[in-house]
Amino acid sequence: MGKKQFYRSMMVIAMPIALQNLITVGVSMMDTLMLGSLGEAALSASALANQLFFIFTLVIYGTAGGTNVLVAQFWGRKDRESIRRTLAYTYRIVLLFAFIMVALSLFAPRMVMHIFTNDPEVIALGADYLRIVSVSYLFFGIATISGNVLRAVRTVRIGLIASLVSLSVNIVLNWILIFGNLGMPEMGVSGAALATTIARICECITVLVYMKYFEKKIMLKIRDLLHLDRSLRRRFIQNSVPVICNEMLWSLGFSLLTVIIGHMGTAVTAAYSIYNVVSQLSSVMSQGIAAAAAVIVGNTIGAGKQGQLKEVIARLQKAAVGVGLFAF
Repeated sequence: MGKKQFYRSMMVIAMPIALQNLITVGVSMMDTLMLGSLGEAALSASALANQLFFIFTLVIYGTAGGTNVLVAQFWGRKDRESIRRTLAYTYRIVLLFAFIMVALSLFAPRMVMHIFTNDPEVIALGADYLRIVSVSYLFFGIATISGNVLRAVRTVRIGLIASLVSLSVNIVLNWILIFGNLGMPEMGVSGAALATTIARICECITVLVYMKYFEKKIMLKIRDLLHLDRSLRRRFIQNSVPVICNEMLWSLGFSLLTVIIGHMGTAVTAAYSIYNVVSQLSSVMSQGIAAAAAVIVGNTIGAGKQGQLKEVIARLQKAAVGVGLFAF
């Protein structure tokens, strides 16, 4: 593949993923803007409560990253059966971890908030937010894993469409529920949590409907999820566990920084939550290139073209440097 064709192929994968990440950041940005009008306590409560979701998100991304290594290789040799078996493992891990996080948020939300702040008002608001938004973890996990597996087989548009649905629902419901418009009660922080939950449910439904009725590459069936292939277990663990541990350690380190900032006062926490949105905006294209790299390298290995890897990796590294400089 010539350089122009290679980079064009890379951007076909990277751009929808970057736009999807941009939309995801947009959801956080709208929450920040709308809750910011209610005061520093409301903004800080949602930002600190979402640290649990941040940890959950990175574990899910780690799981998806490890899964995509396998799925991209299987797709390189068009082994659909192994893709479906790998997806069955992944769904089980995601749901198990999601249930743990949901239980923690439902039954010990104040304990979670105490880790990040000692402000009584912020703790109370954050606990209310956690109880409601925790349900969305299950739907977010399934949608994210499904979307990432579809990326590995070069189906990237559905993730973008699902994110657009989520953003639209979130903005409209935020306006209605946070401020009490259209005859609804003014719910404040709890309204933002409910809006986010409904938006993630809609996102998950969009992806699952596509996989059920329109997806033609993997062709996943319910029966594929009921049985586990023990022959894949070792390979799945070897590829997924290191990535999951990497993401979890990084998220814990980042959350420790939030713990420190959370105990410096409500105003500092509110300012930090705004900074986070700006920081995420600058990294969306880098994430798109990284996801495209995982797909391209995996497909190349799966197709048995290891001799081309050196050139492929060199081109990807050049693209990464260019995108990094642009983000800077």
